[in-house]
Amino acid sequence: MRTSLTLILLSVAVQIGAAQKPGCTDPGIQWIINPVYIDGTTTNAIQGDGAPYVDGQHGVTARINVCSGSYDATLLLGSPRTLSFNFSGLLASNSYTPSWALSGSTETGAGFLNVRDLWFVPAGTDRNQEFTFTTWFGSNPPAPGTPNFRMAAPSPQTTLAGAGPVNSPYPDSLIVVHHCPANTNTSSCPNILHETWFAYPDPNPTAQGVGQSGGPITQVGALLLTVKGSQVNGGEFSMPFLFTLSLLN
Repeated sequence: MRTSLTLILLSVAVQIGAAQKPGCTDPGIQWIINPVYIDGTTTNAIQGDGAPYVDGQHGVTARINVCSGSYDATLLLGSPRTLSFNFSGLLASNSYTPSWALSGSTETGAGFLNVRDLWFVPAGTDRNQEFTFTTWFGSNPPAPGTPNFRMAAPSPQTTLAGAGPVNSPYPDSLIVVHHCPANTNTSSCPNILHETWFAYPDPNPTAQGVGQSGGPITQVGALLLTVKGSQVNGGEFSMPFLFTLSLLN
């Protein structure tokens, strides 16, 4: 995968030095890609390599981009760490959909994940409390051509910027984020030591009926490709996932 990655199209412009505040350091995080969705039964389409990704480990950069002001949580992998995307949940294809995606392949390698504005706090609450909000998700799957995969529903609570040609033919799913303050032990935040966020696509369908492969129109995201210098929609896929993101201290 080219190091330039179109991931810069997400908010990792956040990491450009000119945007950093003098003397500012982005907090490192632990990023867990859970094998099973929030319902406890569905196998996730985004899978990790079997171990947590901790900022500073060989091949792992996992941070909340505070210094740029985006507050995006980003995970950038390099050898020997990997993740995988399974494209078997085809919802809608078009003339740009690549053959590897049409075949429902699983693509494995180094990749990039981005959860938008993880430090968002809804009005009337603060980070000492449990709360839930909605945002969007972007990524660079380890697939041929360095595509993007995004879930950029039109009305998240966080700011939506640079979404690209998404939400067609079906609306994308919102990303639900549940925040747990440090030293919490409740049914929804069990045995939490450091401040933690759980992020996953909203399980509710975004449209009636079934997708092209016969499954419900849920956990909807768009595959974005670059064709002749322009970004195009390369099809929509159901892509369940569940991430656990925690500050390191």
